Amino acid sequence: MPDTNNTNIDLFLKITDELSNRIDNLEDVGYKFWIPLSISIGALMVSSLTVYLNRKQNKSATLQHIKNNVDNAKNQIESVSMEMASVKAKKKPTADEKRELDIKNQILNSAIEKLLNAYNDGCDKYFKKQVDQKDFIDLYHKDIALYVEKFPNKFSKPLTSFDAIVKYYESYHKSTKP
Repeated sequence: MPDTNNTNIDLFLKITDELSNRIDNLEDVGYKFWIPLSISIGALMVSSLTVYLNRKQNKSATLQHIKNNVDNAKNQIESVSMEMASVKAKKKPTADEKRELDIKNQILNSAIEKLLNAYNDGCDKYFKKQVDQKDFIDLYHKDIALYVEKFPNKFSKPLTSFDAIVKYYESYHKSTKP
């Protein structure tokens, strides 16, 4: 299969050469035409490369932002879980300890919501192609399935606020199950 980029470049060069020859024959300009044309083509190539690299860098930065949000939420869940463990381990907690456990349970639920919101944001950006899709799948594919299966009541349609996670799960997990 021929390389279309080289074919396009060859065609562009051929057209440019033909145009240059015609202009040379009409006006006898020679180097006065080639120098500005070369500078213009060089500037176009540099700007195209810059746009490409900026898009790639933006996708990487967006994925890193999602990763930071997910990691922060997971750290908060771990921290609250550890605090709850000591109270849960008591055989006969006092009334104050039961209230403390209730409050920490609310904090844990809030941290789980924060985590699911981070995943939902990531899935939304995945579908908008604002992140490198292969890297996103490598990082979060299994985690998303785990949370959807662990908390099915949070992903019940049509009332879920995690519509991007549901869309991702239905697209990439449900269709692959036997």
